[in-house]
Amino acid sequence: MPKPQVNAAVVEILETMLAAAKAGHVSALWVVYRMGEEDYDSAYETNDLDDMLVQVRTEIINTQSALGALHAAPRPN
Repeated sequence: MPKPQVNAAVVEILETMLAAAKAGHVSALWVVYRMGEEDYDSAYETNDLDDMLVQVRTEIINTQSALGALHAAPRPN
């Protein structure tokens, strides 16, 4: 099994969030976490729960579409 590669963009997001939390600027946290072969391609933050729910639903739709395309792709013999 190959060793996982560090994703610098994800590390940077997490370090920024940790610094904000340590400074007392984080009162709530919503996370959309995606792990896979492709690069993490989105991060979103807001203090508006309804806005965050729209973003979470969008991520779900995007992931379902990507998985559908993956399963529909021809497989090599």
